[in-house]
Amino acid sequence: MKKIGLFDLKILSMGIRNERRIDEKMLSNEFPNAGTGRIMDSLASLIERGLLIVGLDKSFQVTDAAVQILWTDTSLHTKIQQILDIAPMTIYDVARYLDESQDKVSKEMNELRKKHIVVMSAIRKEDQLLQTFELLETRDGPEEKPAKDNTMPSNVEILQMLSEIMEKVNFSRMEPYLKKEIGDRMEAVKARLGV
Repeated sequence: MKKIGLFDLKILSMGIRNERRIDEKMLSNEFPNAGTGRIMDSLASLIERGLLIVGLDKSFQVTDAAVQILWTDTSLHTKIQQILDIAPMTIYDVARYLDESQDKVSKEMNELRKKHIVVMSAIRKEDQLLQTFELLETRDGPEEKPAKDNTMPSNVEILQMLSEIMEKVNFSRMEPYLKKEIGDRMEAVKARLGV
């Protein structure tokens, strides 16, 4: 699956709902508060990745490659996981982006919660309390994320990093008194490490 961001998802789903066609008026109506630059950047990115093409009438057409991302005959279970991998969302948003009924999405979302694949959290937006859903980070998720390396660098590695930093400082255009001050602090760190 090609990676898309939330704004890309909004643009593509709008096209899917409108027979795979997007025009300038639709964009300005759908995103009145988004700047022209942001919209144009997203459109250019979608075109570069082969997810949109420019039609003869200067409208944008959603490509088959874009349809393959979320709008094929894949199970709703899988589609929900893929969409929540983009961003946490409400049932309403998931249903809207996938062009499915809220009841169907709600039922599937509850199944995913029972299987501990998604978690629900409440978010206050204006005067409303919204239920948003997001993927739990498990090994069975749509994409396994690599574990972070929580080991501390050795003293030798720290010394090597300090030497690299000092070398960059020495070759910079920085004032000599600043170079000396940074050098003194580096020496204090070395002394504290006992090396």
